Amino acid sequence: RKKFKNSEDISMDVNEEFKFYAYSFTEFDFYIMDRWGREVFATNSDEITWNGMYKGSPAMDGVYIYVARGKDLDGNELVKKGTIVLTR
Repeated sequence: RKKFKNSEDISMDVNEEFKFYAYSFTEFDFYIMDRWGREVFATNSDEITWNGMYKGSPAMDGVYIYVARGKDLDGNELVKKGTIVLTR
């Protein structure tokens, strides 16, 4: 069983999957990278979640970096970055 937690908010509940809510984005690219900068997940849909898998196997426990890039309703570029913790 895997758990995700936003590492910047320790009071946040744990989740079985990680989803970035892109409410203010009209175009959207989302990436998750491990601590070595290797991409472990990518999508351009805010409907798809990361289940903690990498190439068909469970990803290692640890801190992961996410980057969301896109445009807002006015066409301005947006970039949101953060970290999450994966534990099993």
